[in-house]
Amino acid sequence: MIERGLRRRLEITAIIVNFNSGSRLEQCVMSLRRYLNMSSGDRIIVIDNASTDGSETVVAGLPCVDLVKLPKNIGYGAACNHGAALARSPLLLFLNPDVRLISPVEAIRGDFASDPQVVCVAPMIVERGQAIRSIRPFPTIWSDLAHELSFRRRPEYVSIDTGPMEFSGYAQGSCLFIRTSSFEKVGGFDPAFFLYYEETDLLRRMASGRFLFDPRCRVEHESGGSSSHLSWKRTALRYHGKVHYFKKHSSYGAFTIHRLLTLGVLMLKLLGAIVSPTLRVKRDAYRYALELYLHGHRPWNL
Repeated sequence: MIERGLRRRLEITAIIVNFNSGSRLEQCVMSLRRYLNMSSGDRIIVIDNASTDGSETVVAGLPCVDLVKLPKNIGYGAACNHGAALARSPLLLFLNPDVRLISPVEAIRGDFASDPQVVCVAPMIVERGQAIRSIRPFPTIWSDLAHELSFRRRPEYVSIDTGPMEFSGYAQGSCLFIRTSSFEKVGGFDPAFFLYYEETDLLRRMASGRFLFDPRCRVEHESGGSSSHLSWKRTALRYHGKVHYFKKHSSYGAFTIHRLLTLGVLMLKLLGAIVSPTLRVKRDAYRYALELYLHGHRPWNL
């Protein structure tokens, strides 16, 4: 009886950052309205990062949905912070507009209600009909180098039918449930991350609490759907976040090693992009990344 009361009081505010997401935003909001408890205090906040496709208009005026239109694109993390500042609930749900809830969230409320040390719960993420491994160790210089040398990252599909399990590291940021008080305690997302690595940095700063993976709550993710229109800038943004992450969380010596190794790999990739038609689209991204690693991190303005 007490647990049920706690679950009812743990309202959720879902925060969606929209930027030219087309019909995906409407599908995302409709899934939230189906599985959240809108009549008992759950709420949806859509932060629109100056979209030009009119996608934000489809949710304007919907009950329990607040639309905030920003005059310019301030980045994902900064926009999430804007939404979190408007929330009045114990729990926050950050999700991309290309994500759809496909199951109830009551198990998630129970995870937070049963243990005040739980600060983050990651649901099971389904891509292309299969569950992916969305929880990973925090990146290191050597794991990042291995990823750089692979050129292409393939999703790792898993079969998990167990209950909630604790994990260390980080979870894919396309959908994360966060305790509001813990989010505020660490100052929210670092706005210097424009699009990538912001969830990795956030969870690293929250690592004194408990992280749970709970496959009883499932979401469907259209991988890359929110950023597919960015073309080569998508790759450039990954490097923009990466260089800031490793400089922020590494010693001077470790970051120097990371910087030198990455510069070497980037020069090889740039050479490959010049001679290979299939890699040519990323040529500008590698040039941008080389400038970052040579001259230091700077605000995203491309």
